[in-house]
Amino acid sequence: TGLWQFMLATGKRYGLEVNSLVDERRDPVLSSYAAAQYLRDLYKIFGDWNLVIAAYNCGPDNINKAIHRSKGEKDYWQIYPYLPKETRGYVPAFIAANYIMNYYCDHNICPMRAELPAKTDTVVVSRDIHFEQIAKVLGMDVDQIKQLNPQYRRNIINGNTKPSAVRLPATLVSSFIDNEDSIYAYRPEELLAKRTEVEVNNTTPTYSRSNTSSSRSRSSASSRRGRHSKKRSRGGRSITIRQGDTLSEIAARNGTTVKKLKKLNKISGSSIRAGKKIKIK
Repeated sequence: TGLWQFMLATGKRYGLEVNSLVDERRDPVLSSYAAAQYLRDLYKIFGDWNLVIAAYNCGPDNINKAIHRSKGEKDYWQIYPYLPKETRGYVPAFIAANYIMNYYCDHNICPMRAELPAKTDTVVVSRDIHFEQIAKVLGMDVDQIKQLNPQYRRNIINGNTKPSAVRLPATLVSSFIDNEDSIYAYRPEELLAKRTEVEVNNTTPTYSRSNTSSSRSRSSASSRRGRHSKKRSRGGRSITIRQGDTLSEIAARNGTTVKKLKKLNKISGSSIRAGKKIKIK
């Protein structure tokens, strides 16, 4: 994953955090430092950059096996036949990419103009913050914030867990600092709400000793379920929550209020999940 294609175990070994909210293998700055350290360590082992590039692709153990099978040869082109198929193409592809990066003009290849800002800076936050909060207050596009901060997997910067950096165009850093309170105050209940907690049924089940009373209990429970089912089928209607829906949007579309939706569906917060049913009336 990421610019340097780190495997999970290797990324963690070089200090890159990976969890449900953050994947620092996608952070271009942190992952580049980690990759440089990994390449340095591989060079200490093999002392040859072609072997280092090959080891980066298939791991140092496979390189050592290839050296052993080639009777101790330590030249990439000599151990080439003993390498995994992907690695046999990896080093030549790297050499070709390096050549094009230096001699593209000789082949009439024109670089694309980047849409990202030329100069960026970071702001450290110590509270949770959603990309949409930043975008709305600073007048930015959410997609640009995603591109500048690819390590955050859910569009949430989890500053509550530990101080975390958000990368922004350098021209907007001062604006972020000046409007920080407004950014935190923009729709936090909807954007940062946790999933609604499931209500726990604390009633203690009762068991009857006689089969007759047990069957009567089951029959009684069955009839009660039947009555409840009829009640549910007679009353109101429900819809399926779409991706990106909020309670306010659902209420506006269906001529009701957020307060009524919460009461009808026993929702304590503001978090709803796409694909679930929600009662309207």
